[in-house]
Amino acid sequence: MQNMINYLLSKYYQKQGQKLLTKGHPLRAEKCFRKALIRSGAVEDKFNLGLALMSSQKYEEAAKFLEKVYQEYPENMLNILSLAECYLMLGKWQQAPLLYKELLQQQPQNKTFQKYLKISEDVVAREKYVKSKQLLNSAVVDLEKKNDKIALNKLLEAEEYYPESPTIIFNIGSVYILLKQYEKAYEYLEKAVSLSPQNKKFHKNFEFVKRKLRK
Repeated sequence: MQNMINYLLSKYYQKQGQKLLTKGHPLRAEKCFRKALIRSGAVEDKFNLGLALMSSQKYEEAAKFLEKVYQEYPENMLNILSLAECYLMLGKWQQAPLLYKELLQQQPQNKTFQKYLKISEDVVAREKYVKSKQLLNSAVVDLEKKNDKIALNKLLEAEEYYPESPTIIFNIGSVYILLKQYEKAYEYLEKAVSLSPQNKKFHKNFEFVKRKLRK
């Protein structure tokens, strides 16, 4: 009976954590995933907790959980990609490229993996990438606090470091929506869609802006 209760509770906390993480509440998500992990010990909860910690910029601790997942499932590409990101943000310049090479062994033609391998091996590019991510993460915190203009300035600075990041470009466009500057929002969201044409959220915001400009 106790095992069944723990199982149900772990699934409940796992589901709540995923919702919170999707909505941009990593700290609350982290608490849920920790509760789920205590009750289950499941590799899925280790991975989810790692993602939540990454979202809170707790890369050192995130890497520890993702490394545990890697030990159990060494070919899981999503986990390898997340762990490589942690290594990049921690300045572990030798480990990160090795993981991107592992990913390319599984998918040699994957342009995303090729791009990140190139960044991780380039002294200047990787420093710019890390700086852009730090600014992006800081901007997300400002957005949660409704400091839209401060967030925008950080995102624009992040764009200077990494102008081809669809996430940064999308967030700039989204902030311009909040500021009701729809022409600028259109410019950035159009670029975000071109950089990541499969992203439904990008398309949704872009369509919203187009409707606003038609009025």
